[in-house]
Amino acid sequence: ENPEEIFPGGPTMQQINAWKKQYGNKYTIFVIKIEDMYFVARNINRYEYKQLVALENVDALQREEIICETAILFPYNVAWNTIATDKAGLPSTLSEIIMTKSGFTKEYMIQVI
Repeated sequence: ENPEEIFPGGPTMQQINAWKKQYGNKYTIFVIKIEDMYFVARNINRYEYKQLVALENVDALQREEIICETAILFPYNVAWNTIATDKAGLPSTLSEIIMTKSGFTKEYMIQVI
């Protein structure tokens, strides 16, 4: 184990800082833990979302996989279209978290002033 890893077998803080520099202030880098699996992801922006919505002949499950392909930074090179044979709900859960962190949520507050 490398003591600099942010979780066992994961990227180092140096890699996290490189992603923060690469994606800039408009993106948030975050860790997701589902059961015993760790993922490092970033939010998606409006342009990426519009491109995703514009895809033709893509069903909801494929969209979830594309969100994961776009936003998951670690683990590297995951085959999202085949991971469903292991844990079928993983792309759905991860894409929901990514969308929430990207501001696509029904939870909000309106305050009358």
